[in-house]
Amino acid sequence: MNIWTGIACLVADPNCKEFRRFGDNGKGAYVNIVAWASSEQEFADRVKRTVAELDCLLLELEGVKLLEQRMEETDQRN
Repeated sequence: MNIWTGIACLVADPNCKEFRRFGDNGKGAYVNIVAWASSEQEFADRVKRTVAELDCLLLELEGVKLLEQRMEETDQRN
């Protein structure tokens, strides 16, 4: 298994009446997500399950890469 990372766009599940995670405006959030997974697909599946447990909807998941690759990109920019 490897550590994968990506950027997820989340919004509140409209079926959750007492949702307060995104403040009063409830517009949603882009968040960095990191998880152990065997593949990119397993990472995406794990993110979808976790987001649902948080009473959120996943609008998009982008920039999915191995964490090691992401860190190398950051090092090259400095």
